[in-house]
Amino acid sequence: EAGWSTDGPWAAVTNFGAAHNFPTDERSRAADVQVRWKSSGGFGPWQHVHRFRDPYRDEVDLTNTQLPAGQTWRQALQQPPGAAAGEVRLLYRSNPYLPDEESAEIGRVALAP
Repeated sequence: EAGWSTDGPWAAVTNFGAAHNFPTDERSRAADVQVRWKSSGGFGPWQHVHRFRDPYRDEVDLTNTQLPAGQTWRQALQQPPGAAAGEVRLLYRSNPYLPDEESAEIGRVALAP
């Protein structure tokens, strides 16, 4: 989900219907929330907002950011000056190091005030 409240734009992901964390199966799975903003010149590039992932055991500097079953992650988005609207998307990666083009887009929501 994504929307525009009186406080500004926001994005949310709910782990609904699964009896396990999201993403799951293997530590190599990751899901990224990204946003891009639209101004008079059109849409800008996608920007990273948040990553859901259980790191590999040797990645001791990273924390587990999986989304538990039944939980919702929500974050305010920083609208840049001149942005009139935007889009939020959720990318699923079978490998955390895959480029965006090789990842599966599992959701996209338009942002407008």
